Amino acid sequence: MPSQTVAPTDLEAASCPAYLQGVSINTFKGKPYDLLAETKGKVVLFVNVASRCGFTGQYDGLEALYKKYKSQGLLVIGIPSNDFKQEPADGESCRLNFGVTFPILEKCHVNGEEQHELYRNLKAQKSRIIGRGIIWNFEKILVGRNGRVVDRYHPSLQPLALEPWIEKELGLAKATALSSIWYAFKRGKEHFVAVFLFVILALFSGSEYRRDFYCR
Repeated sequence: MPSQTVAPTDLEAASCPAYLQGVSINTFKGKPYDLLAETKGKVVLFVNVASRCGFTGQYDGLEALYKKYKSQGLLVIGIPSNDFKQEPADGESCRLNFGVTFPILEKCHVNGEEQHELYRNLKAQKSRIIGRGIIWNFEKILVGRNGRVVDRYHPSLQPLALEPWIEKELGLAKATALSSIWYAFKRGKEHFVAVFLFVILALFSGSEYRRDFYCR
């Protein structure tokens, strides 16, 4: 069961990003995980994971991102969820079966009345035109160093295709249309088409339509 949340004090609210206010959470082993301390000053990629989902191959990409950018300020956090009936166990399966080293937290609801406060807060900052809900396992939510949600990315988009946006938030490079398309081209035809459409929508339709493309 998700941890109980507590209301933040005025001091906590002043020093805590909005998406972390009122949030407490454990690791998959049941030990408290200090999200505020662990994420402070970092770029964070939250992913709702499931060990029986067809997208489990994305663990490799998530691990690659974590290892490549960890020393430069990226933190990847996996949140197991059975909301789509594909995570009957707990986060330990992510460690044992997929060999990831990034933090795996307790199994939580990411949608509905029992959704964890963390996901309630994250989705409140970036919704979709047709709703706020997480649509499937492995939806990715990128949070900048300033504690604000940068964007939400479709579950089918491979983690390594996010490199231009991650590098931009880390201050390593500017995410341009050309760099995004080039990264996607190197990752394969499917990613190239997805990111090419993303860039076209970003250029001609504005951020609201761009966000909806990734999260529809």
